[in-house]
Amino acid sequence: MNFWKRDTTGIAGARSYTAKPGTWRPDPANPSPQLRGNAGAAPVVLTHLRSLCAEMVEQDFLAKDPARKLRRPKTRKPDATVLGWAQYQSIIDAAETLRDQLIIKVACATAVRPGELAAFRWQSFEQFPTGRFVLRVSETVYKGKVRGWAKTESSEGYVPLPDRLAAELQQWRQVSQWPADEDFIFPNCQGGALCYENFSKRVLALIAIKLGLPKLTFQVLRRSYATRAVAGQKGSLKDVQAQLRHSRPDTTLQN
Repeated sequence: MNFWKRDTTGIAGARSYTAKPGTWRPDPANPSPQLRGNAGAAPVVLTHLRSLCAEMVEQDFLAKDPARKLRRPKTRKPDATVLGWAQYQSIIDAAETLRDQLIIKVACATAVRPGELAAFRWQSFEQFPTGRFVLRVSETVYKGKVRGWAKTESSEGYVPLPDRLAAELQQWRQVSQWPADEDFIFPNCQGGALCYENFSKRVLALIAIKLGLPKLTFQVLRRSYATRAVAGQKGSLKDVQAQLRHSRPDTTLQN
C-alpha cells in the first residue's frame, strides 16, 4: 500500500491507510470537513481518489471501485466581494497612520500578496534605467517567518509602481525609523517583519466596520484589482495575469 501513502501525501483531507487488500472504503455520506469548506480542493481530491481507487482495482487491492459512488461535497459559496473605485480613497483615508495608509496603497496599486508585501525591504524598492520604480518580489512572510523565496517561481519578479506612490515611498523612507537597505519597508513596532494577519484583523477589519463594508481583507483588495483591471480592459488578460503573477490565466479570472 506504499503507493497509496505516496500519492495522497499533501491532499487536503486525505489519510494514510495500511488496510489489508479489499478492506478500505471511502464514505460517500461523510466527506472530509476540510472538503466541505474548500470549493477549490474538493474536485482535486475527488480526482485523486478516483484515480487511486481505479489503480487499486487494477492491482487487485479492491474487487470493485468504491469511488464510483463519491459525489462532490457541498461547499460554501466563495466570497466575491469587489470594491468600487470610489471606495478605495475612503479606505485609505480611514487608516490612522501613514504606514497603514501606504500599506493599503501598495496593496491596492500592485495587487501583491500580503506575505510578499510584508517581506518588502528597502533594497526591494528599485529604479530602472528608464526611471520607472518597481518593487522586486523575492521573499515572503509566512506564519511570522521570512522565507527567502516567493510563493512560486512565477511569483518572483518586478511589480511596477505608479510614480506618485513611488514618491510617497521615498518620503516614507526619510521619516522611517528603519531606512537601511536591509530594513523592511513596513516593519512592525520592533523593526521586524509585519504580521499581515494581525494587520488584517486590527486595521482592515476596523476600517470595514467604520465604513460599513461587508468585508475588507488583502484578498478583497487583490480581487478588486483583478476584477476592475479585466472589466475595465486595463491591458489584456495576460497583462493582468503578469501583474498578479498567476501561473494560469483562469486563476486570474477566478480571483
